[in-house]
Amino acid sequence: GTVINLPVHAFPTDDGSIAMKCPTEVAIDDRREAELAKLGLMPILHRKNTDLAAFIGAHSLQDDETRAGRLVDPDAQSNERLSANLPYLFPVSRFAHYLKAIARDKIGSFKERTDM
Repeated sequence: GTVINLPVHAFPTDDGSIAMKCPTEVAIDDRREAELAKLGLMPILHRKNTDLAAFIGAHSLQDDETRAGRLVDPDAQSNERLSANLPYLFPVSRFAHYLKAIARDKIGSFKERTDM
């Protein structure tokens, strides 16, 4: 997800041009971002010479590799890895919430199972 309109500090350089200070506290390169994401953190990457930054991945702090490694079933391992990956978890949770709302509206309607 892109973050726009971050406050940036522009300052003159020795050669007379204008440079922008990174709006995030620390500039993180792609390699470091991948390392932090693998550890379960959500680093923000600054786009050079702009007021834009972006969150590339959204993993959770759940140690999915260790937990999935203890499972024998390959389907269970895949499920464990996906459940630790927030971009997959959020839409599935939203869909489940929507189904629950539909079922809630049907309570007390005296409908048979086949009519639902």
